[in-house]
Amino acid sequence: MKKSKELGTMPTATLTSKGQLTLPKAIRHLLKVGAGDRVDFVVKDDGTVVLRPATVDVRELKGILHR
Repeated sequence: MKKSKELGTMPTATLTSKGQLTLPKAIRHLLKVGAGDRVDFVVKDDGTVVLRPATVDVRELKGILHR
């Protein structure tokens, strides 16, 4: 495993023949996601991919709807 300042060691996952990944426990804990939660894959202009939780806190929605 590679070293990471945040996690000590860089967790890895293996892609199955069905194209599925299991997120390592340390990553699930860091992202605060669990069974049934959704995640987004964001592809940046430089080709890097960012994994982020797809959950939105209700407070973040404040002001998006017009009366």
